[in-house]
Amino acid sequence: MSESSQSRGRGADFENRFNASRWAENLLFQEINKLGPYLLIRYGASFSSDSKYVDLGDITIKEPDLLLYLKEELTQTELEWLVSNDLSVPAGGSVSKPSFVLSKARLAFEVEFSPYRASEMKERYKIPRLIPSNRNIPKTLPVPVAPNIFVKDEDLGRLEKWSALNCVPIIVAHIFDQEAFLFPLAGILEFRTIFVTLDRRGQFNLQRGLGVFFKEQNYGRVDAEQAAERKWVYCIHPLASLKLADVVEVEIGAQWALSSGKKYVSNVVFSNGSLSFDPLFLDLLGSDSLPAWRPQSFRHLSPADKLLL
Repeated sequence: MSESSQSRGRGADFENRFNASRWAENLLFQEINKLGPYLLIRYGASFSSDSKYVDLGDITIKEPDLLLYLKEELTQTELEWLVSNDLSVPAGGSVSKPSFVLSKARLAFEVEFSPYRASEMKERYKIPRLIPSNRNIPKTLPVPVAPNIFVKDEDLGRLEKWSALNCVPIIVAHIFDQEAFLFPLAGILEFRTIFVTLDRRGQFNLQRGLGVFFKEQNYGRVDAEQAAERKWVYCIHPLASLKLADVVEVEIGAQWALSSGKKYVSNVVFSNGSLSFDPLFLDLLGSDSLPAWRPQSFRHLSPADKLLL
């Protein structure tokens, strides 16, 4: 049984933010489909309208943005069907989906975007130290200022449910200017399983040791109901993730909207661009053991480090 949510205010800048995120999805869609062996299709609902409100639909499950196939595993009829049907738009979502849409999908992508120059962020290459037992635990654990992959805690269980129901592993891809990174949803779930069993010191050192952090993040929305939303998120440092690609030839601009209070609201706009894929990412796409793949941790914890947990 599905559980529907109430509609909520979107804010005057909803369209701008939607377009910025859609750019990242389009870029990954465009560049992977240039690779001969693979087909990437749009899957999860991704559209906007003129309505002031957005209905979140079934809040117990979340469809990922994109699905990946190996062309040689598809028949010509299946390939043509996937190419001609966009399942991410309202009409596409109502199309009766043949069983091969999910049974032959090798991988799903959940795509995120942030307007940062990734390689120039001050803690892009910095690894936090563990906290020795003879030192007091700090009140808060700062997350490195780096191109971190973000996953909302509220989305984690919903994506996990979809992945389990359909037996398709999900990769979270986060695209910035200059660089893009990815991390398996299964890795975040494993982190959460361990995290909840530890005391505060252990939780701090687990986060620093693995490069996966759990924090509360502010999500402001211009003109939106409950504008000052704070949500718990998982942040994965780039040194704990897998490099997806270098992001090059991006054009940067701006767009604006007018709020109900007649305030101009601006957002950064990314356009064009291309991806120079990392060789390890290409190896991942062709791996036969894809569901079992895990990225390397921040550091291989030494016996002494493990005692700190």
